[in-house]
Amino acid sequence: RQRRISSIRKVVSDLTSNQWQEILEMSGGRCSYCLKSCDSLQQDHIVPVSRGGGYTQSNIVAVCSFCNQSKANQTPLEWLIKQNLGYDLRR
Repeated sequence: RQRRISSIRKVVSDLTSNQWQEILEMSGGRCSYCLKSCDSLQQDHIVPVSRGGGYTQSNIVAVCSFCNQSKANQTPLEWLIKQNLGYDLRR
């Protein structure tokens, strides 16, 4: 679904399955944000697609489902500040 929406929006989408495997290997089985071990890491966009980010090797990190869902369309910095300080910078 996301890739279909991305193609409509003309989002750059050149991440290959080999590149995703490299990202997974580099993560060592740990979430890039919370560093917890996870068997099923997901792709997260550093710059969210809604903000112009694409499906590229330089914009994708491996994360656990909790971090991926709670980060939503925030940047990692916005999300981390909200997690640590308990408030939303976008207000």
